[in-house]
Amino acid sequence: MKVYYKIKPLLQSAETKKELANMKENYEKMKTDLATALAKKKELEEKMVSLLQEKNDLSLQVESERANGLAVNLHKEQRNFDKVLAEWKQK
Repeated sequence: MKVYYKIKPLLQSAETKKELANMKENYEKMKTDLATALAKKKELEEKMVSLLQEKNDLSLQVESERANGLAVNLHKEQRNFDKVLAEWKQK
């Protein structure tokens, strides 16, 4: 029995070293995973900024085309009114 009590701390020390080695390995893996996740996050944030800029550009383009379409319609209406006015003046 005395031998067991002398060996028990050594066994616990070996287990502790094994656990510590596992913890270090897990730490390194987590550190790598974190670096990968941060890189992916940065990439996605840059893509989001790019997409927002593209969205804003497209919104401006749509507004411009809408304004041009309205201007063309107003110009057509003005010509029609001018024709009607000219016809009334001739009568």
